Amino acid sequence: MELLELKNLEYFDVVYESYLNEFPFEERKSKEKLLRMFSTNKYSYYLLFDNQKVVAYTFFIKDDEKKLIFIDYIAVIKEYQNNGYGTVILNILKDKYSTYAIVLEIEKPDGNINSITERRKRFYIKNNAFKLDVDYKLPTINGYLDMDLMMIKNNHYIYKEEDLKNFLKDSITFIHDDFTHTIDIINMYINSLPKKLK
Repeated sequence: MELLELKNLEYFDVVYESYLNEFPFEERKSKEKLLRMFSTNKYSYYLLFDNQKVVAYTFFIKDDEKKLIFIDYIAVIKEYQNNGYGTVILNILKDKYSTYAIVLEIEKPDGNINSITERRKRFYIKNNAFKLDVDYKLPTINGYLDMDLMMIKNNHYIYKEEDLKNFLKDSITFIHDDFTHTIDIINMYINSLPKKLK
């Protein structure tokens, strides 16, 4: 198995079809918006291959100076789900960026032990993620969604509140630059990031 960063957008149609099925409408971006983001050096597009087949993918922003990664999307293609590929792609990212912390957002769990939101939360916790103590909000076309912000911290990563604050501000502004209210949403929570990690 190998995780490859693609610059030529090969396989994108396969990935985009999966993306439309895996993510709720309010969390998705148009194909044009994603392609525009991929055309920058800021937004990365990685695919996990097994036997020359794309089985999973992730789109993220990385800051080499602050040692932070913000995962915008990560998913296993439907026919390959429940085979451990989600753990594989996270482990490869953790190994590849062993001095970084990985930040990601998840829908707030709904309390139903069998729901997809609860299963996602358990999956990330099993993979050493923990919830950041912040009232995080995802900008959407209609305002925002209350979400949980999680972090997977490598032992070598040194947390700095100001770094995370600036990184999130830059990343979220870039990802949601098509909404005029994005900065207002960010300002609702950005100053309540934890001073230190528990």
